[in-house]
Amino acid sequence: MESPKISVIVPIYNVEEYLEESLICLLNQTFIKNMEIIMIDDGSSDNSRYISEKYALDYEKFHVIHKKNEGQAIARNLGLDLAKGEYIQFFDSDDYIDSQGIERLYKLAKKNDSDIVTSSFVRLRRYNITDSLYFKKGYKNIDKDIDAVKIEEYPELLWDILVCNKLYKREFIEKNNLRFNEGRVLYEDGPFALRAYTLTDKISVSKDTFYYWRIRESNNLSTTQQRFKIKNFKDRLKNLNVSKEILIQSDFSEKTNKELYFKWVYHDLNAFYRNFHKYDEKYFRELVEKTNEIISIIPEDVMDRLNSFQKVIYKMVEEGDIEGLVNFSSHYTELMDNPHIPEDLDEKYFKYIDFIKDASEEELIAKKEEIDFDEKNLYIAFSEKIKYMGDYPHKNKAKFLDNNNEEYPLDLNGNNQIILPINIIQEKKHGKIIIQYICNKFKKECYLKNPKREILEFDEFDIQIGILKNKLLSIDLRETEDVFITIDNIEFNNNTFEFHGKSNEKIVNVYIENLLNFDKIKYPVTYKKNLEEYDIKFAIQYRDILNQAVKKWEIFCESKFKSIQLRKKFKFYNGNSKIVFKNARNKILIEDDVFRNTEEELKIAEDIKNLRNEIESTKSQSDKEKATVANVWHLVEMTKKQLELREFFEENLDDFPKYDLDDEEQFVELLEKLKPAISTFTRYSKHNMTISISPKSDALIKEVMRKSGRGKLVSKIEQISKKEYFIE
Repeated sequence: MESPKISVIVPIYNVEEYLEESLICLLNQTFIKNMEIIMIDDGSSDNSRYISEKYALDYEKFHVIHKKNEGQAIARNLGLDLAKGEYIQFFDSDDYIDSQGIERLYKLAKKNDSDIVTSSFVRLRRYNITDSLYFKKGYKNIDKDIDAVKIEEYPELLWDILVCNKLYKREFIEKNNLRFNEGRVLYEDGPFALRAYTLTDKISVSKDTFYYWRIRESNNLSTTQQRFKIKNFKDRLKNLNVSKEILIQSDFSEKTNKELYFKWVYHDLNAFYRNFHKYDEKYFRELVEKTNEIISIIPEDVMDRLNSFQKVIYKMVEEGDIEGLVNFSSHYTELMDNPHIPEDLDEKYFKYIDFIKDASEEELIAKKEEIDFDEKNLYIAFSEKIKYMGDYPHKNKAKFLDNNNEEYPLDLNGNNQIILPINIIQEKKHGKIIIQYICNKFKKECYLKNPKREILEFDEFDIQIGILKNKLLSIDLRETEDVFITIDNIEFNNNTFEFHGKSNEKIVNVYIENLLNFDKIKYPVTYKKNLEEYDIKFAIQYRDILNQAVKKWEIFCESKFKSIQLRKKFKFYNGNSKIVFKNARNKILIEDDVFRNTEEELKIAEDIKNLRNEIESTKSQSDKEKATVANVWHLVEMTKKQLELREFFEENLDDFPKYDLDDEEQFVELLEKLKPAISTFTRYSKHNMTISISPKSDALIKEVMRKSGRGKLVSKIEQISKKEYFIE
């Protein structure tokens, strides 16, 4: 068998709410035929283990290893030991990558025989994406692909010491014995990526962005979202000390070293020192001493580039001023909004404070507050600020920017309300707004941000106020006619949403449009004239909704229309996802969200938990059988397809006793029949893989199935399957 071109290594630990979404994006890669996906389940205690097992059994490109929990570094190293691909792609199990991402990185790698191929990435929230600091510092000025360079030529790339947005040649990794430092130490990407940078002069850079690094919006926070934990701070210090030794042993120039030094003090350590006052005081001395080991090698001209807060903090670290650190760090947020010298700050630190200089290096942020309109103008109230400027005297200006990058000056009512003539929008159709901040020290400008989508209705058109990447405000004009569409019902069957409704005019096609990147997918409409209106029906595939990083869409039709609306809100549950259809902006909004613990959903989860516990506590089973039955039940729970599972048990429950489970052919036939509810069993013997918490033989699984076929397990599954848990 031909070796894969790409090995994707996916460490997994308790990410059930995001895992399937991430695995689907790998399954949808245009390069999937040339890939192997190695999933390392690092002792997950949630449903992650069953989701990964299902993918390994259902798709030949996916493989899973279950192991005890030892940390991400060991999991990744195990993946490297197993990998057969020409190139390695590390992938975090809650992230997302564009469907063409891996293929395009591979082509760039092959073109240049690269040891490393890297590209920028964005931070992914559920319904928006934002540029990261790493992009602004490392990739912002890269506007074309870079074939093959060494890090000395682009030292700003040292701002990016992640591994998941890169391809690494496996031969390069093995030749240099590159591995992650083992042990339960966080931020292990840094030393690995840095050492790799020091060992090659064949680094290629893509100008495009493929990788989406998730910001988790649940209680299950990622490592980078837990800076308030003392372990995170201590592990950051450990890995920075390791990186320091790598730099000392490298032949990087002083200029290159300084780029990384600045990142350490500007970002890596600063992220923790602004919360210094929140840590347990018993760690204060240790943290300061370890930090001094790092900053002692950093030249003074690097420290001079820092802002006032950072300069004072690191000077206090140098002097071991614990009391000063505790007091001054507590002022971090306050100083950004209201720059002043705190009363409790020792005078010896005053000389390091220059808030005007700090502000000159910060970005202007402007946000829409509210919007009003009349027949001639839009009136957009906004707020603006620059960190460390406070209420410094200034004036604002505004401009409308169309899709051809042509600018049109706009009048202001006072200093913070834009007057945007509607005739400009009618002429240009689409655009954004630029805000300028002008004072006697400097001039800055930015795009206006928008916290909320809105629609402004006129007789012959609507003006849609939208949200783009980085939460930028967009203005779009949509012409309308007196066409009204009403959706009476939505059904969810076989991963397809079926829409039934009415229209006062004939509708041939509908579209869904992604609210962030405006990708459109077209669907045909079947229609039938019924007196003065049309009965309409169309279907949307669930996989189409999933095939974007941000899963927020609007439904509209290709003809001009006044509105397409639902009779009521519809909500569906699919595994760890909740799909909502609701009315918004005269269109139907689709949102695919993580299964949230609302009061209603918590009750459902509690019902399922209680039923599972009742099954597991059945006294007639041995401990060994109980463990296996519990996992069979868990697998059924994870693989059920909402209505399909309920209908399946209602239709087939009486057929179970007809099969002789001691007969292999009949056993396989039954397992085939059980799809999709427990489809993983159909391949159990062929793949010789376990689906339980410990390996079990085929005979034991058959025994469990035999018992469940006429015992309490099926009766409990039947109880659940007949409840209306999955549709509202």
